[in-house]
Amino acid sequence: MAEASRNERIAEIVRAVRERMRSELTSALCLLVPASVSSSRFIQVAEMIQTIAAGVFQRRVTEQDQPSPDVIRALMTCINAAIDGLQHDAGASETDASAEAALS
Repeated sequence: MAEASRNERIAEIVRAVRERMRSELTSALCLLVPASVSSSRFIQVAEMIQTIAAGVFQRRVTEQDQPSPDVIRALMTCINAAIDGLQHDAGASETDASAEAALS
């Protein structure tokens, strides 16, 4: 990361890898949750996961035993809650669509 701040070629590679990872995470989330959820919500959760992963990676570069397993579990709880939120949003969207269809 430090080199990316000094070298535009490295920065381009880092940006390309980050974009591909976000795209793949978004695709994986779409497999878990119905498409009735807005694409911006999928992107938001993918970005959150990516940010957490990058932070853990950066921390482990200098402190191999950090973050602790307890912190990792807490971070995974946040990630799982975000995915559950997507699934909840999908359920709410499907319920709204069913109600609208019944009224038609």
